[in-house]
Amino acid sequence: MAGATRDRILSEATRLFAAQGIKATTVAQIEEAVGLRKGSGGVHRYFATKDELVRGVLEAQLNRSAEVRAEAAAWDTPTAEEVPAFLAQLGRLMLTHADENREVALIMLREAHNLPPGVLEDHEARNLDLAYATTAAAIRAGQETAGIPDLDADAVAFLVVAPLIYYRLIEWATGHKILDLDDDRVITAWVDTFSPVFTRLARRQD
Repeated sequence: MAGATRDRILSEATRLFAAQGIKATTVAQIEEAVGLRKGSGGVHRYFATKDELVRGVLEAQLNRSAEVRAEAAAWDTPTAEEVPAFLAQLGRLMLTHADENREVALIMLREAHNLPPGVLEDHEARNLDLAYATTAAAIRAGQETAGIPDLDADAVAFLVVAPLIYYRLIEWATGHKILDLDDDRVITAWVDTFSPVFTRLARRQD
């Protein structure tokens, strides 16, 4: 029961912070949204301060991201022929995960100046590690196994991950899709663009 209440507090706090801002959201509003009596101190039973609650919201997002990373890492390494389907699956997982964290992304975009001291830097560093450093490490491992020294794993990791994230961020920030693109067109072009790189790695491994 306690865990369920804590999760509801995090969920409602995330929604309200994204919708109306951190400073504009009161603890009493969060209590009311959760179904706790306003002014009862129900939130403070789980989070001593509002800053601690903000940290909890961002920590929950990082935990979800780590779970998604672990899920993708557990997939079988594709053969050369399987690379396009593998990338399509990966791309859709990335977009789905981004959608699940839309509210946290909006908090980071709009409320960075209202985050507790040190939280922005720590959260960004850990998110970058999950999204980019982990991808670079996976590419580097395949590169070393395949014996392909002329591949810049860090740069490739950035180019693989960033377009899908940017595609979503622009839509959320502006309310419009870039060039009226939809997910299917973006994923198809993304797969076509990066399949040659990963097929090259897979063929060397076969």
